[in-house]
Amino acid sequence: MPIEKYIGIIISIVSLILLMALLFRKREPFFNLREIFKEHFMLFVKCKSQYFVFYILPLFFSVGLSLLFPANADFFSHLGVVLSIILSMMFALIAILCDYDFSKFKDDNQRSNAETSVKQTINAILFCCIIGIALLLEGFIVIAMSGKAIDWIPFNLSVCKTIVSAFSYYLLVVVLLNLLLIIKNVTRIIEASMMIERNNK
Repeated sequence: MPIEKYIGIIISIVSLILLMALLFRKREPFFNLREIFKEHFMLFVKCKSQYFVFYILPLFFSVGLSLLFPANADFFSHLGVVLSIILSMMFALIAILCDYDFSKFKDDNQRSNAETSVKQTINAILFCCIIGIALLLEGFIVIAMSGKAIDWIPFNLSVCKTIVSAFSYYLLVVVLLNLLLIIKNVTRIIEASMMIERNNK
């Protein structure tokens, strides 16, 4: 194998590790991924069975699916299109929620509940966006390495492909399940706003 391939592998792995370490450090001043993930997982503190539904069951499903249908470059190409649409919708929803008018809630308790729901929804959207971006990045790497681009690797990559497939399926299922959570929260916010408007008439 050419020496530049070894150098490329080392640089890629080291830079990825450093990037993840910096983004997930405790006091990241610009974009604190640790805080986003921590707040999102706190949603299910009072109902721990939801951790099993949202994160454990998808893992088993993804492993089984990867053994049956390993993800290929075509899968990631189609996934990139779908994720781009989902991400654009999520960013548009964030813009709407950030401009939400809490002054319509005269009752302090209702206003506090509405603020909590909006904050949780925005955090869930950010969580999905982060996972979606990670999936897009992974997809670009897989597409770039497809075909003859990895013929220089001197060993069988079937196990690695299965692991990558399982990881990709897992992230995708987690995103889809959390989209249901976002839809539920947005529905609650809309219903609360409609109820307040009816009461104010």
